[in-house]
Amino acid sequence: MYTLGGSARYAQEMGLLGETPPDWPRLGVPEIDSATHGFAPGTVGVVGAHTSVGKSSLALWCMMNSDCPQGIISLEDSPSILGQKAVCAEAGLSFRKLLDGVPSHLQQQVEDTIEKLDADGRHLPLVEWGLGYDVEKIGHAIERLAKAGCKMIWIDYIQKIRQPADADRRTAINGAWAVIQQSAVKHHVCIAAISQLGRNASKRDPDIHALKESGDLENEARWIVMLWQDEGDVLCCSLRKNVWGGTGATGIFRRDNQGNLRHSSEVDAFGDWRRDGTE
Repeated sequence: MYTLGGSARYAQEMGLLGETPPDWPRLGVPEIDSATHGFAPGTVGVVGAHTSVGKSSLALWCMMNSDCPQGIISLEDSPSILGQKAVCAEAGLSFRKLLDGVPSHLQQQVEDTIEKLDADGRHLPLVEWGLGYDVEKIGHAIERLAKAGCKMIWIDYIQKIRQPADADRRTAINGAWAVIQQSAVKHHVCIAAISQLGRNASKRDPDIHALKESGDLENEARWIVMLWQDEGDVLCCSLRKNVWGGTGATGIFRRDNQGNLRHSSEVDAFGDWRRDGTE
């Protein structure tokens, strides 16, 4: 129980009443980070999109480009798949082409990229492979990532959490959300829970009510980001709910000529990746 004065002191401790913006975990999307100054530790938000739009690719881009220490509990892609995608993103190579094998003239580039990703004792971002995890194991995974230094933790994706055999889907998702929320508070981290959209949701500019199990997720989430494919290869990433404001902030992403997701500032008019983000 708090007095109003005690509540105000707690707000100070959370960085809400200081001379500078609070040092909160940032998602990694520049436009959203600028509008929000991050999301409060101890909160859970949703990143929603249709299947195959680029949810996992966005998570990887954010983890590799944000100055906030991040990690991911991947309930779908294995560490080897994420590692290969990270190499392709860092080196500007095609993931699909490398599935056929790494040509001899690219072997050294791949090795140099792996060394770069692992340089100077760098251990973040971290990947926890959670295939088949139930909600109890998800809670333990959040604890491990938090203790390793992660401040923003992605869950890819919430519908993949193994549910009790005797629970209906909505009840199971609600139970999982409660455990995830408790873990976020306990370990003082922010969690981005990726969620699919319902089949009948609009393909372009979907509403937050389109989230699967939306009656619960849209109410429980402290912030919601929606992704959708716009004309051509454009991926829009828009903040649609946030109790601290900044809604409407939208980042634009595109696939480069090698198929890697990039922020629009990183890709020129011909689809080539600008490694330094300049013209």
